[in-house]
Amino acid sequence: MIPDLDRILKSNFAHRIIKRAGKKLQNEMYYTPSRYFRQLTDHDSEILGEWSSVISDVDIPDSEKDNEYQQLILLSQILSMAEGVYTNNDEDDYQVLKRTVVMCIANDMHRKGLVKCYYDNLTYGAEGDDLNVMERL
Repeated sequence: MIPDLDRILKSNFAHRIIKRAGKKLQNEMYYTPSRYFRQLTDHDSEILGEWSSVISDVDIPDSEKDNEYQQLILLSQILSMAEGVYTNNDEDDYQVLKRTVVMCIANDMHRKGLVKCYYDNLTYGAEGDDLNVMERL
């Protein structure tokens, strides 16, 4: 799934964090997830961490996670495209969403001093399958 960046940027639905990621992609055409997460404000990092925690919580029904899913799906597509990794099917879409959730949680927990985030290991590429992205302190 390739998002229509112009449509996202003009929408009332996409959160400002998502729009900023889209603008960055339009302007720069390439950036890594590590650069993206390092440049977030603490507040934006916390929002992404909260969204990721909500969709990871098995006690919350999926019907109550629509907004979080939609925002993180958009972000995952933008960030994977920014790294030059494109999805071709539903399984690819699911994998980039899972990686985005892990990245958001690792980044947020790192900023709170709970884990060490290995920012250089944040990637959507296949090599990311074998890389450790965080370590408990």
